[in-house]
Amino acid sequence: MLLKPRKPLEPGLKQTLRPAPEPAYCAFCRNALAAPPRLRGPTDLHGAVCPRCAATYIADPTGKQGGEALMTALRIMADGDDDRAMGLREGIDYDSRVLAWSESSNEVDPSLDATRYGVGRLWFFRARGLADA
Repeated sequence: MLLKPRKPLEPGLKQTLRPAPEPAYCAFCRNALAAPPRLRGPTDLHGAVCPRCAATYIADPTGKQGGEALMTALRIMADGDDDRAMGLREGIDYDSRVLAWSESSNEVDPSLDATRYGVGRLWFFRARGLADA
């Protein structure tokens, strides 16, 4: 199958450029975030808590550890109580967001789809009832 030549832009239209990556920030309050430190315990994940809005964020550099990131964040929000962590419900007890993230530069890229397989991610989880910043 041969590819057709690309259509030229119409006169007067500007080509849209994709947004540039930005330094990592909290998905809830947009506070600047440092690269997360390695978490203690039997996990290879890195994570921390946003100092401004108390959202837990977990780094998933491969984009393939979403389940582990979710369980780790729920345990952190439940102060290590596994039974309580398993009872937390999204949309009722906590909210979650995800951003495409690069581990090497600690930047988020708004032009990348964070749900694509293999895209590094920063997972954010925040308990409900906390005031928005």
